Amino acid sequence: MKIWISGTLEEITLAGKTGLIDAVVTNPTVIANWTSNGQTLEEVITLAIKQTGLPLYVQLKSKTKIDFL
Repeated sequence: MKIWISGTLEEITLAGKTGLIDAVVTNPTVIANWTSNGQTLEEVITLAIKQTGLPLYVQLKSKTKIDFL
């Protein structure tokens, strides 16, 4: 069984230290919360990966429509 977690940077850091978590997942709301203090998307993603040592799956949202072939 794989356990994935979503939460604040502090929560995922603590959970990552338990050794029970396999990956971190985000969504646009989580990313908005993580960047609410003025950090960029790249900064919070880098920090999350460094602090947890876990794979990070980022779900993004665009203000414009993007078509994929």
